[in-house]
Parts: sequence; structure tokens; C-alpha cells
Amino acid sequence: FPPFLLGLGMDGLSVGPTLGPRVKLAVQRLNAEECHQFVREVLQLDTPSAVLERCTAVAEDKYPELLR
Repeated sequence: FPPFLLGLGMDGLSVGPTLGPRVKLAVQRLNAEECHQFVREVLQLDTPSAVLERCTAVAEDKYPELLR
């Protein structure tokens, strides 16, 4: 999940060639500080289902085309 990985400080990502252009566009729309804040929020959640729900909400907001 790009916002979480970027929020943790990762600066490289590997995906298959068919997803590459879509993932690149999605990552370019992200703001580093927002990703860091996202990680802080997620780390406060109590359950895996809450984490999944938050991640899904961000994905639907930031790059819904990757969910299709």
C-alpha cells in the first residue's frame, strides 16, 4: 500500500510492468507529510480490520483506478 510504505520512509517500489504506469501516477499524487501522518494514524488502530478499512478509504480517495 503506497501511502503506508512511503510514510515509513521507503523510496523505492517494485511492481509488475502492467501496473507500473498506474502505480507511478498514484504515488505522484501522494504528499510525503500526509503519508507520515497516515502511518501515525494507522499505528493507533486496534484491529487488522480497522487498518484495512482505513487503507481502503484512503485508496478509494487517492487512487480509485488502482482498485478496479
